[in-house]
Amino acid sequence: LPGPPFTHQQMPRKMVYYGQTSCEQDTERYLDVVKYVFGCYKKEVPLVINTMGWVKGEGLLLLIDIIRLFSPSHIVQMDMCDWKAMPPLTPAHVHFSAGLHTKGKQQSKCKQLGADGMESWKYPEGEDLSAPQHKLLYVHPEFPRAGMAGEARVHSSILRDMSILGYLGHLQSPDIGAVLPLHSLVPYQV
Repeated sequence: LPGPPFTHQQMPRKMVYYGQTSCEQDTERYLDVVKYVFGCYKKEVPLVINTMGWVKGEGLLLLIDIIRLFSPSHIVQMDMCDWKAMPPLTPAHVHFSAGLHTKGKQQSKCKQLGADGMESWKYPEGEDLSAPQHKLLYVHPEFPRAGMAGEARVHSSILRDMSILGYLGHLQSPDIGAVLPLHSLVPYQV
């Protein structure tokens, strides 16, 4: 990657101003916005979706909804400290777990007693297990304290501000002589 996102912004084909730093208070609106933006995606090129990193509690449930919505071919899951932070997002986990706005499939298994006297679980024959399949790539950072809360060199609010300034910087004329004050730029036009 060439650097932080604000250093290499491109003109979007479709965008929505969500207006919140977190979608925690209105997850349904967030999903509607994501669906709207995804509607212009042309499937000829790979699509990388970088989630917001909210993966605890309802954030994990929302992530499961997003995975179901987009049916990705690959998921890259980054581990912060250990597997306890978040369950592995295997196809089975996504298929059977409930999301925030979607239900998981009922996992019906039959207990059987094997020849060795050990109990085992098996899916009933003929059951449709057509879960969306994806390949899970698990990444464990080799850097000490990577992903630990409060350990970032730059706070997320500063990165958001830099992204907005990077976007507004593209509105500035490339001519060095005509520098306009920031408040004179029109960021969005309706």
